[in-house]
Amino acid sequence: MSTKKHIIIYSHGFGVRKDDNGLLSDVAEHLPELESVLFDYYELDEVNNNLLICPSSQQVYKLNKIINDIKTGNPEAIIDLIAHSQGAVVAAMAKPSGIRKVILLAPVFDMGLERTLSRYRTKPDAEVNIDGISRIPSSIGMTRIIPKEYWQERLNIKSFEVEKF
Repeated sequence: MSTKKHIIIYSHGFGVRKDDNGLLSDVAEHLPELESVLFDYYELDEVNNNLLICPSSQQVYKLNKIINDIKTGNPEAIIDLIAHSQGAVVAAMAKPSGIRKVILLAPVFDMGLERTLSRYRTKPDAEVNIDGISRIPSSIGMTRIIPKEYWQERLNIKSFEVEKF
């Protein structure tokens, strides 16, 4: 009896690397019998310790490319997707096909820009400029470099609709 290969793709949250500050790598570590695919949406400038944030449309493109490459290289595999925080929004926007299950960990229900900007504006040393380049320090010592294109696209994202009871 042959067993199908089982692959899990991980979609990380905003402003972090592929391990999602240890969350997704911890999940992958606890599933050693499965093949885990962790990838970065953003580029890391190691010299300056900056994380270069790309717009959501580029994140959707990267996720779909990863999914399609894995499906092409493993046509018989079972493929699941685990997405965290804003990575869940990217997964929803990607509308992936050929995925058995999509698991959303703490999905963002409110992508409202003002709420996010007010949180970042209170951080020491943060420079928020939605018409230019924003520089927002992270809790792990990196600085997130966010272009205006990210903020412009985010204005048009309609997050999950939540039914009112």
